[in-house]
Amino acid sequence: MTGMQSVTSKPKVMLFSHISDPGRITGAEKMLLSIGKILARQHEVWLVVPQPGILSIEAEALSINIVIADYPLSWSLYQASASTKRELDALQQSKFYHHLINFLHMHRPDWIIVNTIVAALPALAATQIGIPTAWILTEVMYPGEYQISSVQTVNRYSTYIIGISEAVLTPYTGAQLEEKTLLINPTWDRSALDTERCIQHRYTFREKYGVAQQELLIGVVTAMLAPHKGIAEFIMMAHILMSKFPNTRYLIVGSQELANQNYVEECKRLIAATVDPSRFIFHPFELNIDQIYPALDILVVPSIGDEGFGMTALEGLAFAKPVVAYASGGLSEIMIQTHNEEFLVPKGDVTLLSQTIAKLLGNEQHLTEIGMQNYLQAEQVFGLAAFERNINHLSETMDTLIPQIDVNNPLLLGEFFKGSGPTVYLRRGITLHPISSMEAFEQVGGRFEQVIQIADELIHNAVLGDAIYFYQSPSESTTREAEQATTTEVMADVQDEALNSFTTSPLESAESPQTSNELVFIPASVEADVQPIERSDPPPTASLLEDPPLPANDPVQGLIPVPSTVHAQQPNEPASNTGTASSDNLIVKVPGLVNSFSTTIASKPKVRKKRRSKRRLRKSTVKRKAINTLLNRTLKGKRKKLRNAKNNIGKKKSLQRPKIQKQRKLQKMKTSPKKAA
Repeated sequence: MTGMQSVTSKPKVMLFSHISDPGRITGAEKMLLSIGKILARQHEVWLVVPQPGILSIEAEALSINIVIADYPLSWSLYQASASTKRELDALQQSKFYHHLINFLHMHRPDWIIVNTIVAALPALAATQIGIPTAWILTEVMYPGEYQISSVQTVNRYSTYIIGISEAVLTPYTGAQLEEKTLLINPTWDRSALDTERCIQHRYTFREKYGVAQQELLIGVVTAMLAPHKGIAEFIMMAHILMSKFPNTRYLIVGSQELANQNYVEECKRLIAATVDPSRFIFHPFELNIDQIYPALDILVVPSIGDEGFGMTALEGLAFAKPVVAYASGGLSEIMIQTHNEEFLVPKGDVTLLSQTIAKLLGNEQHLTEIGMQNYLQAEQVFGLAAFERNINHLSETMDTLIPQIDVNNPLLLGEFFKGSGPTVYLRRGITLHPISSMEAFEQVGGRFEQVIQIADELIHNAVLGDAIYFYQSPSESTTREAEQATTTEVMADVQDEALNSFTTSPLESAESPQTSNELVFIPASVEADVQPIERSDPPPTASLLEDPPLPANDPVQGLIPVPSTVHAQQPNEPASNTGTASSDNLIVKVPGLVNSFSTTIASKPKVRKKRRSKRRLRKSTVKRKAINTLLNRTLKGKRKKLRNAKNNIGKKKSLQRPKIQKQRKLQKMKTSPKKAA
């Protein structure tokens, strides 16, 4: 049973990742994966990703549940721009926001983790319905006059703010939010540090690219070649070192396909202008880092953009490599805490960067000593043990926020409840959320046999949350609109007649509930007291075109399920104590609308259909034949086009066959000189 902490179930935690790329995995994703692995020991963990990728594959291997749910990211929040408020307001009005709310209602996590500041939408949706939120920030926010606005937004939609470095948390500590901020540095997987395997990978990798064992390999490692990673600065540094150190080679690791191609071409032009371009090696993004770092002698992290942490630097230290880095954001903290201050270079200073590396190249024995010292310091400060302590502290803190329910409370028996009134509620912890329609009820995974009737007093004493509405995805909405547009012309006469004569179609009457055990839907505004409907009244079309008013004693707007035994008394009808009279639906339709307004009444309305004249029958028959003829012509045209396409493909193959045979013959002659002679 989700939505509460009990003896028989684990707390349910949902992790939201901003990306999941099939071709790479970032430091933020690696950290989220490490968190999920630790939480899975005592929690039911679900990972939400925008698409299948390396992250989802790795998580699935750890038996973490995967959900694919895409939503837009909020880059203006990270950039602290003037458009942040406007963008967030638009997101809260979007289909994605309402889908996320229903998604959280359906899965009912006890608390969630949102990874990176740009993944704001899950935090907004969870806060709206009262789900505790731990928001992990991995980026250094842009400075400027609008930074405080972004800080206030993160504060408003988070229970705790987790920063991966002091550099990330600086704007929040300055805003007097220290009591809700936590510092959790990332860690790495020590399973990659198999000494024998690392030695084998070193020889294999260097042999692949023709790097001699006496040569020193200096490298930069990133997920993709991007300007803020300082690839161009690395190339300029190598150009300075090449003349003085001829035994050096330079490795650039990162995806070129995912990068900005203009920047990639710029980097290649810089390489072509160096002393010896042949000394550069390009290697694509590598998921298995133990195949890269052992081959290096020095790792350079020349990031010119402020890093939230700098996972690459930590990995280099963990693999016992000397690391030289720019003082960019969280990189400074890593280098200082591991006593590598002398290898920190002011951001963007290529000359000092090359001089610092030159000192290391002058003493190869010193390289080994520094590498071993780095390994020990990285393990002590950023090891897995410290990371586990921090995550366990976070989970214990978040678990205390899960609402506790008295074991003797009937609300513990299920998730969907109703009192004597018609409203059905979904329980989340001790909060009851009224459900607005049958579609919304099904969208959050409800079935009528799950609905439990309880005393009204329990509902009145419970905390009432926001109503749950049904929302369609943009693709579903487009499809539905297209279907409606297609059928509007054909059904116009029928809908107009239904509107004017207040009649029920035979099909709708057959589908309407007939037993008192089923539930039907009526407007929420008549829940408290169902009033009789006079047949002379105008059709209540207003409730179809706009939201019904909010009743004083019911928080629900829209449509709500009620027992079919509730019925309106007809005029001049004697009161009945049993309330079990047979009923039919009075349905009023508006052209262009799919949903119908139905109200249960005590007896059939005494309104008969007028017989159609022969002219109308002829007209409808002609129209039907015209539509059938048009459809047949369309299908015939499509079949003809398909046949022509197949014939064209066959002709092309027959024309190409002699050419292919000739090429094969020439190839055979080249490979067999004797036969050719």
